[in-house]
Amino acid sequence: MKNILREKILRGEKTIGTFFTLGSGSAAECLGLSGLDYIIIDTEHASFGPQDVLEFSRAAKLYGTTPLARAQDISRASILKLLDAGAMGLIIPCINTLEEAQQIVNYGKYAPQGQRGVAPSAGTDFWMAEYAQQGLEHYFETCNRETILFPQCETLGCLENLEKIVALDGIDGIFVWPFGLSTGMGIP
Repeated sequence: MKNILREKILRGEKTIGTFFTLGSGSAAECLGLSGLDYIIIDTEHASFGPQDVLEFSRAAKLYGTTPLARAQDISRASILKLLDAGAMGLIIPCINTLEEAQQIVNYGKYAPQGQRGVAPSAGTDFWMAEYAQQGLEHYFETCNRETILFPQCETLGCLENLEKIVALDGIDGIFVWPFGLSTGMGIP
C-alpha cells in the first residue's frame, strides 16, 4: 500500500483533485488518466455507498490517483466500510470536538493506534499484497501510516478546537468546507 497523495503532501508538493459525483467507474478512470492526484468520492451528499466506493477506488488507482471518500458521518460503520472498500483516506464531516476526532482515529486506524476492525477485503488487497504477507503487525503499521484521515472543519466547534484536533496523532490534516463553515459563522 503506497499512498502517492500522502507522499506528495509530505514533500510539500501542491496537489490537485476534485470531488467525484459522476457515478461511473469509467469516469473515475478518466479522471485518473487526466493526472489528478486524488478524487473525493462523496458518500455524504451524493447517493454513493461502499459498493460504489469499491468500484471508483479501483478505477482511480489504475492510474495513480488516490481515492479519498467523504463519509456520511463519524460512525464506525461509515468509516470502516469506506476503508474496507478501498478508500485510501477519509474526510469526516461535522466534527466539533477533540473527542470526535479521536473517534475518527479509533475507527480508521488499526491497533495499537486505533481499533479498526480486522478482515481481508478489497481495500486491504484481501491480504495478498506484499506488505500484508509480512504479518499483521507490519500490515497494521503500513496501513496506519498510509491511510489519511481529515476531519472536515465546517462548524464553530471545530474551528475553536482546530489546533488540538490537528495535533492529534493519527489526524493528517484538516479539510475546510467553506460553505458549512461560513454558514456556521452566520455569514453564508
